[in-house]
Amino acid sequence: MYKVQGDMKGALMNWESSLKITEEIRKNNPDWARDLSIEYDKLGDIYESLGDSESAKSALTSYESSLKIREELRKRNPDSADYARDLSYRMIE
Repeated sequence: MYKVQGDMKGALMNWESSLKITEEIRKNNPDWARDLSIEYDKLGDIYESLGDSESAKSALTSYESSLKIREELRKRNPDSADYARDLSYRMIE
């Protein structure tokens, strides 16, 4: 909702909180890894929209975290078309 209203700082705070929760859940349930990669993508989008150089660095870090998770998922599940798609999506953006 914050992003829709143009409150990128509020959106950033909200996504960072959500990311922490998802990271905790992933520790106990590896099936949440894909959701965590999506959280990192969305957080990266918010950082990117802020437009300053420090935020751009944070966006890159978030996108790299997402890519690393997607690479791990693909490696563990080489026959999964879904994980292949997710990985290719992240690589072309």
